[in-house]
Amino acid sequence: DATAYQFLLQLPNQQTFLGSSPERLYRRVGREVASEAVAATRARGATDAADAALTAELMSGRKDHEEFMIVRDDVRKVLGDICSSVEDVVGKQAIKQASVQHLYGVLQGRLREKVGDAHVLGSLHPTPAMCGHPTREAMRVIREEEPFDRGMYAGPFGWLGGAGAEFAVAIRSALVTPEAEAESSGAARVTSYAGVGIVRGADAAAEWAELDLKGSAMAAALAQTSGVCSDVMCAFSDEEGDDADSRVSIAAPSAAAALRALPSASTTWARLAVEELVRLGVSYFCVAPGSRSTALALAALEHPATTVVPSVDERSLAFHALGYGKACGRPAAVVTTSGTAVANLAPAVHEADLAMTPMVLLTADRPFELRDCGANQALRAQSDVFGSAVRWRCNVPPPDSGTPARSMLTALAQAVHRATGASGGPGAGAVHVNMEFREPLEPTPAAWDAAGAITGLRGWASSRAPLTTYVTAATSSVCGGAAASTYPALTATILPLLQGASRGLVVAGGALSATDAWAVVAFAERTGWPVLTDVTSALRVGATGGTRSALVSHHDQLLAEESLWPSLYPDVVVQLGERPLSKRVAKFLDAGASAGAVRSRLLVAPHAARLDETHRAELRVEASVTALVAAVTGSGAFSSLRGPLQSAYASMWMQLSDAVSRAVGLWLAAHEGGSGGGLTEMRVAADVLSGLPERNALFLGNSMPIRDADMFGKATPIGQREHARTGARVAANRGASGIDGVLSTAVGYAAGTGQPTTLMVGDVSFMHDINGLASLRERPGMPPVSMVVVNNGGGRIFDFLPVAQRVGDDALAQLFHTPPDSSIGDLCAGMRVPHSEARTRSELARALDDLRRRKQHGVVEVIVDGERNRELHAHLLGAARAATRAAARALGTAVRGVDRVAALTLPTPDLAVAGASLSRYAVPTARD
Repeated sequence: DATAYQFLLQLPNQQTFLGSSPERLYRRVGREVASEAVAATRARGATDAADAALTAELMSGRKDHEEFMIVRDDVRKVLGDICSSVEDVVGKQAIKQASVQHLYGVLQGRLREKVGDAHVLGSLHPTPAMCGHPTREAMRVIREEEPFDRGMYAGPFGWLGGAGAEFAVAIRSALVTPEAEAESSGAARVTSYAGVGIVRGADAAAEWAELDLKGSAMAAALAQTSGVCSDVMCAFSDEEGDDADSRVSIAAPSAAAALRALPSASTTWARLAVEELVRLGVSYFCVAPGSRSTALALAALEHPATTVVPSVDERSLAFHALGYGKACGRPAAVVTTSGTAVANLAPAVHEADLAMTPMVLLTADRPFELRDCGANQALRAQSDVFGSAVRWRCNVPPPDSGTPARSMLTALAQAVHRATGASGGPGAGAVHVNMEFREPLEPTPAAWDAAGAITGLRGWASSRAPLTTYVTAATSSVCGGAAASTYPALTATILPLLQGASRGLVVAGGALSATDAWAVVAFAERTGWPVLTDVTSALRVGATGGTRSALVSHHDQLLAEESLWPSLYPDVVVQLGERPLSKRVAKFLDAGASAGAVRSRLLVAPHAARLDETHRAELRVEASVTALVAAVTGSGAFSSLRGPLQSAYASMWMQLSDAVSRAVGLWLAAHEGGSGGGLTEMRVAADVLSGLPERNALFLGNSMPIRDADMFGKATPIGQREHARTGARVAANRGASGIDGVLSTAVGYAAGTGQPTTLMVGDVSFMHDINGLASLRERPGMPPVSMVVVNNGGGRIFDFLPVAQRVGDDALAQLFHTPPDSSIGDLCAGMRVPHSEARTRSELARALDDLRRRKQHGVVEVIVDGERNRELHAHLLGAARAATRAAARALGTAVRGVDRVAALTLPTPDLAVAGASLSRYAVPTARD
């Protein structure tokens, strides 16, 4: 359950203590500390309506409220003793997990001086929720009356450090003890723990039912562990008390016999497929409802190692899977029924193709005899519906005794291998496995010859490894990093190009992983080359420059002054990663090549796809950025790349960028009316990016939001930090650059990163994917997603295109702006997603802070004046150009007709001293 803390501790005697706890004991950041009150329990409902009814019952129950208040008041009293102030930051509400829901509240305070983690632990633990209240008397009763040893159950489990600490309460746990007499079989005894709180008025039968509910998740997981658990028996203690003990015995029967015992061919085929995908690393399943895919859906849901995300909208579901793949680099599996359900996956498949994002499509289909004959819900050629947009496709016939299951398992291994781009070629992307099923589709017993189908799977069934494992050179070198000796030919080819540079320039493109971003920083620090950082490069939002590296943030605005281009032309360009967003960068580099200034251009990406729209790259390096940098910097000749001319060139870029940054800041401040003033689209972008908390991710919608983010998002100034620091994970759908599926992709991206995520999106794009809001509703394990919707009255990017000057206002509004004639607030209410409006900077900041503090999904609709957007952008760009020209003059860089060699010396301009003063000062020192 991703909404809980998972913990595992293996002891020297091979005993293993593990569990999944919903209860945080406390979290400390600096001197701020937060604790939680968690009490009372209900099951989750099978439907949204049933779930809501159970939540209402939980929130209104007298006994539940009393239990919650006891816990909350105790936590507040304890925090009051060790904190200077305490406040309730989250009042009583329901927190929902995979199978249960609880009452939940959060209290926060600031620790008094000299109060450390040992004091906090000793004060807060044990909590009344797990040992009773008052604590001293309750612990005495437990020691005297309980017939078993709790061991590590409910102990504090976590970490601590100088800057912070975080501990959970180890409830919902188990102790696994290997049985010595069954060492060869791997049998073990599992002692499982769960508890309930007893308060005045409690009903004994209801408490036992609650205990069963809490223990059922562990028992079910053990019972479903890939067919190796033969006997699950829960025997609760007969003694009354706060907690009870559940004991589970495990033995290992014949896994092959378990396969033969499955009720039907479809069920067996689907169970095998899901198990093999999990072994291959695919455990995230996005499932749409449908009859033909019943066996696949049930197999995914019942497997203990999978996460299942359901949705009625296949299009939204596929974009969710896309976002997940973008975030973690592993494919999600998308399960659909036959017919047009499959066709709805196409937009996300094409984005995955162009953005090189892994995805596995498992589409159920009718068998051959039911296609192209008038049978219902059957396409003529479902297995070919995506054409060349998929990396690989195959059709799996219906299961029968003459078709060995091994063939299906090896097909899945090939699919995952192709999806992840491990086979080389065009890189990662979607793969399509079309699986035919005959009735019965549900797990109804139906005789079939299972023995023939599962022949050769005895070893597979008793192991944890996939049937087929692919090993490539990339597995051991490119993906894992490389030394110079790994790529001697590569190093020998690249180094001479780099060594001749005196004005080297790095372009850090999009979709860089955190590891690759660090590699870019390492390259920049070793060479002294300036880096033009794309907003999605992980080197802008939340990043910090260093004294040894030049991370340029405002390259787009400073390159708007085209008369300065000759002074800035590089002689060698290294593009690391995908193509950058800025068109001005592409035009600038193309002009430099045409002028003969750019003599070499290298493009580095871990696949063979063409990423050079101007067709200027002389050397295309197919390797990961990290591997390339490791190979080149590991060479002894690399140290010669940093020289005085190169340092002067980098300094020029940074000083121009800083001048633009100051001009942009002053202009925004002058046109926003202070912190309480109205908002422009530029200010929204600047504030959302600068206000993104640490360890939060950002997803950007296409059209204006990502362009504004690229122009107004910046790295933190250098300051005194020697080394640069990478920033937040930032992503967007820049493959096909469509406005569709953005909400769904952002939610999937949050699931893949495991981080709270902020989405900035336009109003038209938001309306286009309104079904994506459904994926936010109470999904267990979902990190909170804050959606900032810039409502400017339609598609205002068209105001920046030539069509705006060629057609009338009515035609422009009707055919291009297409303003949504709907209430975003009402739509959010219909989806039961919190919504608020913001018209000022303070309202925007307050709305986002509120969502983040509550760890809650929500939509913040920002109202801006779309009519003045183009005009304001033009004024701001004019201010940036003026600042660029002024800075260039101060640097002594000619704005027109520059001589490149002379410009490299950056002569000091004549300055007039207006005045000077001299004063004495003294500072205290530790020693005289």
